[in-house]
Order: sequence, then C-alpha cells, then structure tokens
Amino acid sequence: MINCPCCRTTNPSDAVFCGNKECGKAIGELRFVREEFIASRCWYERLAGQVTTFVGHPHFLLVHLVWFVIWALLNIEILPATFVFDAYPFSLLGIILSVEAIFITGFLLMAAKRDIEYADKLAELDYEVNVRAYRKMRDLENTIVEIHAAIGAKPVSKDPSKSKIPEPAET
Repeated sequence: MINCPCCRTTNPSDAVFCGNKECGKAIGELRFVREEFIASRCWYERLAGQVTTFVGHPHFLLVHLVWFVIWALLNIEILPATFVFDAYPFSLLGIILSVEAIFITGFLLMAAKRDIEYADKLAELDYEVNVRAYRKMRDLENTIVEIHAAIGAKPVSKDPSKSKIPEPAET
C-alpha cells in the first residue's frame, strides 16, 4: 500500500495516481518535491511567501492608494481641525516607504530563492525520470535485438549502423 503525501489516502501498491478524487496526485517511487519543500520551510520562508502573495495582489496597490490619500489629506490641511504631523513634502512618509521597500525586497528575494531551489529540484527529478526512461528503452531495444537474432531476422534499416533492431525474416 502507498499513502498519498498530500491527502494521506491509502492506495494500492500498483496505483499511479491517488484514488482520492479531490487529490489525484501522482504517486510512486519518485520523490514528492512539492510536498517536501512545503514541509521543510522555515517560519521566515512561510512569512516571505505570505508577504509575496499579498504584495502580488491588486489589494496591495489599493491599500497604498488609500493610505497615501488619507496621509495627504491629513497633512495638507484640507480637513479642518487636524494635526499636521508630516508637512509637505512628506518626509516621514518617504522614510516609512523606504523601510517598507527594504523589507518587501528582502521577502521577495527570499521567496525567489526558494522558487529557484524548487525549480532546480524539479529539473533534477525530471532528469532522473529521463535517465530511467532512457535505460528502460535501451533495455527494451536490446531485448528486441536478441529476439530478432534468435529468430534469424534481417536488419530493419538499409544502413545497419543506424539501427540495431533487425527486420523480420521473409517466410
């Protein structure tokens, strides 16, 4: 029996995909890169992912637009009876935005680094699958050559250097 790493559903040992209809994850002997990456994240990597997700939404721009409008209205004395705490040219706002930009840049770089590591692992897994497929095809080709040799078949290609697989003998 094989347990799905996503939903923990127990599947038959010969299953290729999880039997849970909501999951459908491919299962088998190859590693589960996505699940391993999600499980191995540190607290600050999870935080970086959440910040990156928020910064990537239009809500982020909307929140900032509202913030800037309120800041300007409070500090250019359009509204009566307000205390001006950051007069034009809004130096305090500039400092706050600079600090925010430093933190957002750090979070984006952490998330990008994590994405690159994930892509590298996927490429490594893809290479492993390709090597396994190549070896399997090579073994199958050798088996076919042996079968053709055993039955006394002629080579398939006019140029014998291009193919080891012989064509069937005429009967």
